[in-house]
Amino acid sequence: MLATCLIGSLLVSSGIASASFGPTAWTDLKTTWSAAPFKGFIPVPTSLSDAKSRGWDEMLTCAKDSRVGYLYAENEDISSMPFYNSNGQIYGIILGMTDPGQSSEIPPFNSYTLSNGTAFWGVQAYFRDPAYVCSDTSVSTNEKIGDRLWFRVGDNFCLFLLGPNSFYEVPLVENSTTLDNDGWLMGGCFVGMGMHYWRYVSVDMDCNTVYPIFLLYTEQKLTAWGIAMAHDDRPYCTLFFFLLLFKRWEHPGGDSLKFFFQEGDMPTCLPNQGTLSTQHVYLGNPLWYNCLGDFQKIF
Repeated sequence: MLATCLIGSLLVSSGIASASFGPTAWTDLKTTWSAAPFKGFIPVPTSLSDAKSRGWDEMLTCAKDSRVGYLYAENEDISSMPFYNSNGQIYGIILGMTDPGQSSEIPPFNSYTLSNGTAFWGVQAYFRDPAYVCSDTSVSTNEKIGDRLWFRVGDNFCLFLLGPNSFYEVPLVENSTTLDNDGWLMGGCFVGMGMHYWRYVSVDMDCNTVYPIFLLYTEQKLTAWGIAMAHDDRPYCTLFFFLLLFKRWEHPGGDSLKFFFQEGDMPTCLPNQGTLSTQHVYLGNPLWYNCLGDFQKIF
């Protein structure tokens, strides 16, 4: 855990030099990849007024937790919760779960408590400057979704080391040197997803230490991201009722991830992990993520 926190401390401020914020062409917000289009690519409201009009429920406000602004969920599904600022701008999203297992002990998971007392964990991503999430100031008005992808560094021991306002700033442009310096390994390009990048992976690693966040680039631009949980005590919905309720989670077999790594780079433990828990977050239209610019790495 100490090593993970120290790596995080070195990388928290690395993003500014590698263009971690600026103009984007992000036009939409959707989650969940599916081979059947009518089952996946589920919209997320991109404004507070849109969330209210669709009947989404307010889960937290700035008065309760200044990290999350105004947090909303659909039918109390905590798996994909957008949050907004006072002006109703989309500000980010939390991919939540009641118990992520042992991965909750290290970044990038954070702990939260809803207004009703329900505790949960989540990966929190900001699309705009975190400093203004509970401010009346409008920011990044030229970008519909936002001008950055910053992940809040996790709770517990790392929070003590790095402080409460530490973030990993994702490079907006696919630059192999920058990504390599930040611990990312280029994977495979998959239609409807993009070019995968995985962090802190090796062929002989233990799947209980897999870093859950992956990045996706299309034509060298950041266009999506997601989380993939492969540790032994990961959350997994087995009951049909819960699969319907938490429809945004995906459950691929570990062996299927071979399509998302370069040949020979996938951790050998993954095929033995059974069904995984994953989720994609799209910042535009996945129909355009066709990998044509990455034909030598396409699957």
